[in-house]
Formats: sequence, structure tokens, C-alpha cells
Amino acid sequence: MKLIKTLTTAVLAIYMLYPACARQNVNEKSDFPTFTGKYLGQKTPRTKPLLFAPQIVSTKEYNDRDLTISPAGDQLFFARTKTGKKDDYDYDIMYSEMQEGIWSEPKKAWFSSSYAEVEAFFTPDGKQLFFNSNRPASGKGEAEHWETWIIKKEGYSWSAPKLIGPPFERTAHTTFTQNGKMYFHREDTAALYRATYKNGIFGQPEKLDPIINSEVQYNCFVAPDESYLIFSKRSQMGGFGSGDLYISFRNSLGEWDKPLNLGPEINSPAWESCPNVSYDGKFFFFTSSKGGNNDVYWVSIEFLDQFRPK
Repeated sequence: MKLIKTLTTAVLAIYMLYPACARQNVNEKSDFPTFTGKYLGQKTPRTKPLLFAPQIVSTKEYNDRDLTISPAGDQLFFARTKTGKKDDYDYDIMYSEMQEGIWSEPKKAWFSSSYAEVEAFFTPDGKQLFFNSNRPASGKGEAEHWETWIIKKEGYSWSAPKLIGPPFERTAHTTFTQNGKMYFHREDTAALYRATYKNGIFGQPEKLDPIINSEVQYNCFVAPDESYLIFSKRSQMGGFGSGDLYISFRNSLGEWDKPLNLGPEINSPAWESCPNVSYDGKFFFFTSSKGGNNDVYWVSIEFLDQFRPK
């Protein structure tokens, strides 16, 4: 009897550590449509960008941005705030999970707080999730500036959020290579950096070459093999709008080539940002406000082939 009581208590404790969304019964009655398969069961694009998951992820009611999908393909995160709000500090990270082959309705992520959160991104092994928040380090008081936080998967549950701290103050939009390099943006210098990250230990931040950091930079995505870098920045003369997406390839010397504007199929007179590529390497995601508010778009990775060095 004592053993049964002990096991029951242990099972209950594990259950409580699961994210609420992960415990949702997929058979519960709901008005949310049934979506199965990868990418929320959406029709996949070819070389022309499409709105991703209209009225589910990309909506008119909300500003929706910076989508990321887990390496296993069964978890999806994006940031959302009400349309019309001018302040980025109103965003929440939303979460959907595929359970028994069916995607759950997106809800506020379990690690979100009463402060603002954006830009969730997995490490390649799927066991760590980085995100940005303006929550104070103490968890109490007035909101502060953006900082990077991390949660780690521990068995069937996730740890509490932890601030990564110095020397990574004011960092945002982390992205990772397979061999343990972290690329990110620093708000205080408006530039892109990288650092090693292996076995939970960070190396010193290193500012990227001037050919990349020639102007005010924002967020970026680095290819898992570090062969290319996609990033957003204020448009140069000849750009398309407020902010455009650019791509740079690494040459045979390991140096970054001159960045190329991704052109009118991606960029517009509005603002484009938040680049990401699915972990299976098949699709390029980005955020654009060309529809009047922030939405998530996607396109086949084949679109990038036209920019590769011949």
C-alpha cells in the first residue's frame, strides 16, 4: 500500500511538471480545426512565398511573428500581440504541439510571464529553448530591456527560465550551428555576433565582420553548417522598404561574402525580419508586415538557390 501511494505521488508530480498544453486531451471538444502532419498540416509552398497557416498562426486580429519549429517537428512556437499595438513589449510566445498526430490549438506558452516574450529558438538537439523577454532578473517589478533566457528539457519536463547573463547582456534572436556556435543580435550595438556554445558553456562574444555589420542590424538565422547567414537590416539605397532580408555565403576562405538582398519576392515596402529555416532544411520562414500587420510567410528553400555563388 505504501509503495502504491509513493508511485501515485511520483506520477502526479511528473504530470504537474508537463506544460499544460502537453496535457491537453486531443479528443476534447473544440471549435479548433483538426490539423495533422508536419507544419500544422498546411499545403507546402514552392518558390513563391505563402502566408503560413492563415487565421491560425498568421491572423488579421493579431501581429504574429518569429515562428520556430522543434527539430522533431512536433512543437511550434511564435510570438503574438493584438493588431494596432505599437509597442513590441506586448508580445506573448504562443505554443502548439502535435499530440497523437493532431496539432493542439495555439495557446500562451507555459514559460511565458506577465512580461513580454518573443523569438523562441531551439538548440539543434531540441533539448534547450532560448527566448527573449523583458522580465526583470528577479521576476518582480517594472519591465526592463530585452534579454535572452533559456529553458532546458529535463526528462519529460522543462526547467524554469534562466537568464543567460553576462557577457550576453541585451542579446536577442539566438540561432545555432550544428557544431556549437551561437549567432545573435546585440541591441546595445545594433550588430550581429557569434560565440561558441558547447556543453552548456558559452565562449566570449565575437562581433561579425564589417561586411555583415555595415549598418544597423536586427535578427538573423545561421545555417546549421554555417554556410550562409540570413539577416534583417535597415534597407540600403536600392532596398525595398523599411527593413529588408539579406543573405551572405561563406567562401572557401571561411569569410562572409557581400550580402545580397533577397529581392521583391521576399522584401516589400514594409518591414521584413525574423528569418528561420526548418530543421529538415526544406522551408524558409520569415515575418513581414506587407499585409498591414505582422504575419509569418514561408517558401521552399529552393528559393535561395538563385543567390548561391556559381
